[in-house]
Order: sequence, then structure tokens, then C-alpha cells
Amino acid sequence: MDREAVLGQLDEVIAAAGPGERAGLVVALSARLATLGAGLVAGEPPPATTDRGDDNLDVKEGARRIGVSLPYFYRHEWPFARREGRKWIVSARGIAKYLERRP
Repeated sequence: MDREAVLGQLDEVIAAAGPGERAGLVVALSARLATLGAGLVAGEPPPATTDRGDDNLDVKEGARRIGVSLPYFYRHEWPFARREGRKWIVSARGIAKYLERRP
């Protein structure tokens, strides 16, 4: 793996990202930076995967992460959210996957 080539490709992806793609890139890159930073603090290389399960978010945070208003969020169906009675369950992992796949 040529790190310079990978970083160059990453720079190209960032430069070409449209406004709708930027939130997904921020989430994906933040997760990778957190993994890298954890390895620095622990004094060991970061693990290959960090499967911590899934975090449930409130609707306000879910809407913020995908870049929509609360009223817009409530008016639409989302693959990463479901209602249980009057409560909404919003999956952080589901949002990350949704943003990666979104054009």
C-alpha cells in the first residue's frame, strides 16, 4: 500500500465531494481518526476493526448528522430509524452506512 497514493486519492475525493456528500465523509473520516488517535494514546497500533455495536441517537442528533431539519426528518421514512410507540430509535451505524451509499 502506497500511503502517498492513498492520501492523494483521499484529497481528490474530498475536493470532488458535493455538499450532500460532505456530512458522510466527515462521519467516515472522524471514525477513522478516532481509531488512529486511540492507538496513539494506548501506545499500540489501532485495531483493524472497532466493532463496538451500535449507538442509538436521539432524533435531533440523527437529523443533524444527515443534514436535514427536524420537521423534514419526521415527514420521511429512513432506513436507519424506526418508531417504537412514541419514541424514535435512530442508529448511528445505520446513518454512517446510509451516508456512504448516498450519491
